[in-house]
Amino acid sequence: MRSTLKILICVLLINQQKILAQHEVGFKDRISLKLAYSFSITQFGPSPFSSTRPFRRGISSALLNAQYEQPINKNFTASIGLQLAEKGMQQDYTLIIPGIYEQYDNYERRLHYVEMPLTGSYCLKRIKFTLGIALSYLYSHDLRYREHIIKYDRNTGLIKEDDFSEIAIKGLENNYKKWDLGGIIGVSYRLINDLDIEAQAQKQLIYANNIYPNSKDVAYSLTLSVGLRYRFL
Repeated sequence: MRSTLKILICVLLINQQKILAQHEVGFKDRISLKLAYSFSITQFGPSPFSSTRPFRRGISSALLNAQYEQPINKNFTASIGLQLAEKGMQQDYTLIIPGIYEQYDNYERRLHYVEMPLTGSYCLKRIKFTLGIALSYLYSHDLRYREHIIKYDRNTGLIKEDDFSEIAIKGLENNYKKWDLGGIIGVSYRLINDLDIEAQAQKQLIYANNIYPNSKDVAYSLTLSVGLRYRFL
């Protein structure tokens, strides 16, 4: 009887240690930070397969994300996060009069968002697949304008070059919608116990321009990001 009781106590202690260890690991995995490289391009429609708008270039920026993740079972987790992200586009304009005048302009629109991603993930050993949505709030935006002019003097043959740059903020306050909703798809791979590499795509579902929706000034954005996520709590 005593031997059976001792065995039962040992089994209970071992199980209790396993439960505590699992709880400790689970808690450690719940809070994380991500720093990523983000690239945003502009498309014609809300579908991620919409064609990219011609004569437009994307913008690059850094993306910072904080996330709380709650395990549901062995393979599924749900998470809520908060992140800072930039979206927008660039447009180039060139005017050349051979031997007389050259003008090179670059317009860069940057929309600054604070976002709340809500995602669900399926975990398969070291790989995690993610699907969800992101609610975005536009807290600021600007238009960056750069110009390079080259003038030729026919008489002397001298060349005069001028550079001009400006960040315009006034007059843009009501040009863009304040709220946005986007779809998220992503995949991550666990490099070591506390560090993942993560790739993600987010597609804007609401047209960004608030004043001239038919002008295609700034349409639907597709944002691609890749970065590292560190779990510390």
